[in-house]
Amino acid sequence: VVGNLNSDKQMNNEENQITERFEPYQEPVEEDEEGQEREELTSTDLPQSDSKQESENACDTEEELWRQEKDRLMDMLREAVEERDMCKEELELDKVEEEKTRLSTLCDQLKSKLKMLKTEMDDKEDSALRQERMKLRNLRVSLGHLLVSFMPALSLEQVDFSSDIIDELLKQVLQEVTQSSVT
Repeated sequence: VVGNLNSDKQMNNEENQITERFEPYQEPVEEDEEGQEREELTSTDLPQSDSKQESENACDTEEELWRQEKDRLMDMLREAVEERDMCKEELELDKVEEEKTRLSTLCDQLKSKLKMLKTEMDDKEDSALRQERMKLRNLRVSLGHLLVSFMPALSLEQVDFSSDIIDELLKQVLQEVTQSSVT
């Protein structure tokens, strides 16, 4: 809209400049009724009136040609301004499309990077969880060997060290040891 306002102002300025260039060539035409009557009354000499009328007709024709040329130039100027505005709009639209494409590509890149980071975090968490489970299993195996000294009937080959069985057996042994030391 601002571009169109500037274009209109520019066109008006150019129109005024063109008009100013043509004005010195235009002669003021004063038409008053008395002057026309006087012309008709005083013009008894036919050759003089014919040349005067031809001169006026030539002047009118020349003015009409100037006016037509001015109108044609103004139409061409308007068309050029409209074409320029359309080209500007197309360029702006192209720029917006390029920016949209660039941002879309950037968004896709960021999404894939985020997905990769999530996968890495999940892998790290899984790795840490596996390590913790391995430590817990090793601790249960060590406790199983210790519990065999308190419970000789315990067969470690039949114990699932991934389950809570060793934890329950440890609680029982601790209760028995605590009760026997109290008594």
